[in-house]
Amino acid sequence: MAPRSAAEVEQALARLQRQRPLDEAGLVFYALGAQLVAVDVEIVVAEKALVPRRVGHRPASLRRRPLCVYWVVSRPGPRRTVRRVAVLASGGLDSGVLIADIAGEAKVFPIYVEAGLAWEDGEKYALRVFLDALNDTNVQPLTSLELPLRRLYGEHWSTTGEGVPDYGAPDSAVYLPGRNVLLIGVTAVWCALHDIGMIAIGSLDANPFPDATPSFLEGYGRLLSRALAHEIEVVAPYGRLQKSDLIARFAALPLHLTLTCMAPREGKHCGACNKCRERQEAFRHAGVEDRTQYA
Repeated sequence: MAPRSAAEVEQALARLQRQRPLDEAGLVFYALGAQLVAVDVEIVVAEKALVPRRVGHRPASLRRRPLCVYWVVSRPGPRRTVRRVAVLASGGLDSGVLIADIAGEAKVFPIYVEAGLAWEDGEKYALRVFLDALNDTNVQPLTSLELPLRRLYGEHWSTTGEGVPDYGAPDSAVYLPGRNVLLIGVTAVWCALHDIGMIAIGSLDANPFPDATPSFLEGYGRLLSRALAHEIEVVAPYGRLQKSDLIARFAALPLHLTLTCMAPREGKHCGACNKCRERQEAFRHAGVEDRTQYA
């Protein structure tokens, strides 16, 4: 098929958009690693969907029906960013890796939700330092939203900083009821106002809490979509991975700049809480030097 004019390409894209949302077509264009120069509007059904290589999650909208592939004639060219993803960022290792990972395929909007919890000053500082070190043009400036939880949680260790679950405490001890419900919800409102259709969170396989399960995230995305009249998908790309897997795969990132601690001291990890234990064990299991600064 001979290359077509720019006007013909625009007309073809308009027809594609009427037949199927353009962002899904865009996934195919990027997966082909191509600079689009011509489009054949004949549609064929792929045996399996082509999705961003490093996001690692097939969105629900693509699971519900086969993805149509639009044949293109292309030539090698610069990478094209075809998606916009909001990443719920905490300053921790998991969400930090997620930002860097998705930025390889899409434009990333890091979102930090200030809830009034005891460790937030340390988290926000670590997140800004990590993003500066990342220095990726696909990562947009940090957006901070406010959702005060002090009155809701009351005199709780998460708001007072007293009695934080210690090194030997079980993971169940760090549960904050409804935290994902609230943080994802306020982020979804922001996404609806800024025309972003996906929220990614850094939950791992070891997360035992009910508001981090795949069924909850998929159902919550559908609920938010109806409530906001804006299509929202909530994904956890690392839902089948351990923290040690992330450390091993992304050891080249400045992981030591992230903060995974519930009682940071002057910008350093306390080394004595449940989260510090989790971090230290993950580095050991990954066989990667832990350059984290502990108090």
